Amino acid sequence: MLAAARCVGGGGILLYPTDTVYGIGGDACSDEVSDRVRRLKGAQVDKPLLVLTDDWARVRTWIPRPEGKVKDLMSIGEEHSLTILFPASSEVPRGLIGASEEIGIRLCRDPFCAALIKQSGRLLSSTSANRTREPVPIRFTEIDAEIRAGCDYAVDGGPLPGSASTIVRVAGNGIEMIREGGLSSESLERLLG
Repeated sequence: MLAAARCVGGGGILLYPTDTVYGIGGDACSDEVSDRVRRLKGAQVDKPLLVLTDDWARVRTWIPRPEGKVKDLMSIGEEHSLTILFPASSEVPRGLIGASEEIGIRLCRDPFCAALIKQSGRLLSSTSANRTREPVPIRFTEIDAEIRAGCDYAVDGGPLPGSASTIVRVAGNGIEMIREGGLSSESLERLLG
């Protein structure tokens, strides 16, 4: 854990297990890290990077004040793998934001990631540890050799659940499902009452 935290704190790129699949990322506040991650993945520059946090309080200046359905979604995200798209405030590092001017944030329930955030004192940028359009790895051995070589430190967390996070956006009075992951739209509707 200490070496991984030093990697993130020192501006490195980390390959690490999340609560869904293997990810690559680093200090979410570093535009240089965001640029390196996109180049390594082969991702388009207009695609936003996900931010993992262990506590919603860490990102309170990055998002609008949560009310109504947003507050309910944030609560659901404490128990389920749910990424919420928010309009990005002016305080969000530009390297995280895509063309839509949104920021995707997930409260990470994975013990390793939560401990890493606490120990490094940094929010984590995250994207799946695969080249764009290639299979998403759920085992360390499935990660492309170029991805592994492009990271400054790697953590093998064994086999992972493999279900991608569900991605939603609050649109007016409704919720727009961007990607259905482990949490189905029916389950989400039920949880929202």
